[in-house]
Amino acid sequence: MSVHRLFCLILFLAIVFSSQGFAETGYNDPAMILSFADWLYSEKEFERAAGEYYRYYFVAPESQKDGVLSKIGFCYEGAGDFAAAKKVYETFLAEYPESKEFEDVYYRLSYCLFRLGEHDATAVRLAEVLAAGAAQPARLLLLTGVNQLALEQWDAAQLTFQAYCETPDAPQKETAERLSQFAISAKNIPEKSPVLAGILSAIFPGLGKFYAERNEDAIASIILVSLFGGLAAYSFYTDGVESFSGWTFASLAGIFYLGDIWGSAVAAADYNDHQKRLLKESVDETISEFLP
Repeated sequence: MSVHRLFCLILFLAIVFSSQGFAETGYNDPAMILSFADWLYSEKEFERAAGEYYRYYFVAPESQKDGVLSKIGFCYEGAGDFAAAKKVYETFLAEYPESKEFEDVYYRLSYCLFRLGEHDATAVRLAEVLAAGAAQPARLLLLTGVNQLALEQWDAAQLTFQAYCETPDAPQKETAERLSQFAISAKNIPEKSPVLAGILSAIFPGLGKFYAERNEDAIASIILVSLFGGLAAYSFYTDGVESFSGWTFASLAGIFYLGDIWGSAVAAADYNDHQKRLLKESVDETISEFLP
């Protein structure tokens, strides 16, 4: 091998090894990790961003760890993984009770609990932070009121929304007033009594279903009970009380009669549930406009 070729080979290997060393250094450089995590977050690549923030968390200065951990929670929220976000926020509250982000994370944890359907736990968390004298009580009050709606605590929700509207500089007073009206509407939802529906159908088949606004079912009940009852009466009239067909038709009429009584009670309960679902859908639609 000539000296010239040997020199080129050494130069090439030096460039390759130096490039690899630079790449490895850049990959593990804390500033590069954080920059990449921020970029992923801005691109809404939340799960990948959470992984990069975790990498940075273990090498970050102690003074930055609380902020990084809260950002990991934000990433999981952005990805819709509220259970993972909840765990991160619980870790934050346990490890950084003196952090300036403590109240914000407490709110985020309460919101995750709300989204997970853990409404009783949400109420406890919000009550704790409000009792401690929150620096920004408005958003906590708003979430408290929404959670009370989910718990069907209509009077409490109405009072909470009123308190929110009385809070200085509350940014969403119009929304709170709408939600307060929902609470008032929920208290005044017209309900049907399952007991009364059953009694009405016992008096006259189908009447309880008319009461529960199941008109088609009511007409079907009247026809079936009347048909088999009439056939039973005709069979008994023509063949006597020992008529097999008479007892068969009478049994069917009795089954449909009792079924109508039970069905009327169920229909009344379903009516009440449907009215509550309609209200809840309206509340959820309003909530989605401003939460989180």
